[in-house]
Amino acid sequence: MFFPELITRINESDRVLEIGPGNTPYHRSDVLLEKKFEHEEHKAQSGYVQDIKLDPRTVFYEGDFFPFKDNEFDYVICSHVIEHVANIPHFISELTRVAKRGYIEFPLPMYEFQFDFPVHVQFVAARDSTIFWLPKSETTLEEFRPLTKLNHALLAAGYDSTIKSMPSLFIQGFEWEGHLNEQRCSSISELQTVCPIPKLIPYSESQEARFREMLQRKLEVTERNLTVSEEQLASVTSALQKAEAELRFFRSHPLKLIKKLLWKMFKVLMGTTARR
Repeated sequence: MFFPELITRINESDRVLEIGPGNTPYHRSDVLLEKKFEHEEHKAQSGYVQDIKLDPRTVFYEGDFFPFKDNEFDYVICSHVIEHVANIPHFISELTRVAKRGYIEFPLPMYEFQFDFPVHVQFVAARDSTIFWLPKSETTLEEFRPLTKLNHALLAAGYDSTIKSMPSLFIQGFEWEGHLNEQRCSSISELQTVCPIPKLIPYSESQEARFREMLQRKLEVTERNLTVSEEQLASVTSALQKAEAELRFFRSHPLKLIKKLLWKMFKVLMGTTARR
């Protein structure tokens, strides 16, 4: 998820469903819904990020219908899933059936044009709570797959600064409430009118401002999600101060550090001998 700070409408008592979170579920999710795949296919659908870990909150399902009652949840999170879905109208109807509001996030056509992951079967963009979509199979993008393999390798190697510095050019996310519409497009040109390329400021003039804005957003989300008591904070502060004091002392008295380490080694050896 690129924009967790956009999730603002979850109330304290809300029951939250998250669809397809992989190994990185949102901290507020109560139930995680995953499509049932074979292990290798599941890894492919998750982007080969890491081995899949089973979360006790996870519910697996087969077929096209979510295994929940109407309005069973107050909020549903669907991040980087819809681009994998063949039947988008039915998928959206299921989202709005099980929850009254939610958050959805997906890669834009610009991202798909660069990377074209085979498990992504749709081009997707949105405007005014309407999902516009076009099957990738109806375009000629597959012809460029030998070239996009290089972009896959660059992304895996960490060369992703453009995406990180301008995420809104490649990724879109928004909250919806009450309804979520969909509309099929007939061409890339039609889809691109939904998310036109913005006017870009020269990189040298905007680099610092963009990174500061991004870091500030991440900091605000972290502060909201992190709850530390005053006692815990005082304990950590005290431990850090003690560690700093010991470090300063041993820098001035290296022989005392050596003696302390030798004494610890001696106690470990004596303990090992006693156990034998």
